[in-house]
Amino acid sequence: MQHAAAVANYLRPFIHDADAHYQWTFDEALATEIVGIEFDPTESWLEKTVRLKGFLGKQLMTTSDRNEHLRLAHYFISHWGGVRTNRKLDDLIDNTRRLASLGRAAFEDVPIEGVSSWSKYLTLLCDWAPIYDSRVAYSINAINFMAGQTQCFFAMPDGRSPRLSLIDLETLFVLSLAGDGLIADADLGHKHFASRTRGRYHTPARQTYGLYVRFLEEVAQQLNLAPGGSHTIEMLLFSLAPGKVLSDLIKRLSAQSPFGVSNWSIRG
Repeated sequence: MQHAAAVANYLRPFIHDADAHYQWTFDEALATEIVGIEFDPTESWLEKTVRLKGFLGKQLMTTSDRNEHLRLAHYFISHWGGVRTNRKLDDLIDNTRRLASLGRAAFEDVPIEGVSSWSKYLTLLCDWAPIYDSRVAYSINAINFMAGQTQCFFAMPDGRSPRLSLIDLETLFVLSLAGDGLIADADLGHKHFASRTRGRYHTPARQTYGLYVRFLEEVAQQLNLAPGGSHTIEMLLFSLAPGKVLSDLIKRLSAQSPFGVSNWSIRG
């Protein structure tokens, strides 16, 4: 995938000091209280997060008790992950656990709704499963846009970041496609223009997570990372989204015309 190469090239300068870039903090005292894990003050936030996830995964592997799975999943999704608005979280957790018991293939065709929640629980259950949320999707799409790879737009979960919502990446993809002649005047007048256009370059919603997992694996392979490197890729994409990625995107757009694009495309 060309778009995997673009992301690998963008992340290459950051991959060997990922600890310095990953700064997702969490309440260590609460984690100790709920999960029972102690943290070393000399550890980076990346190291603490990796150890926390590993500890939670082991606890979940040793019990089939539904209430314990709900307790630990609620902690990781709502407190560690900060996703506190999902009213059907118990059902989402139950369904994810059921699918996980069927193997990785079960996630090749799943609704994207709630993925920011259920993929957090899934990453504790399965070592192949990275988290997928709006910040990760934003980074992938923004990096690919800046690299001129605009024929694959990863469907984006709903996000909570006003900063990232300032620039509409989907619009930029459409403008770039139009600039490349991939959207004709005749398309504009079609009553299903929006759905037809999305159908051409969006990842299908139900296949997005499976495509994303394979995409990260390819990025990790291109960066010569050891097995499990997909998780480091995911954490970097998440961490860089509101700072480095957004800054680079704004700089790229501001270097073009006053409206952010030149001749319907930012390439060149």
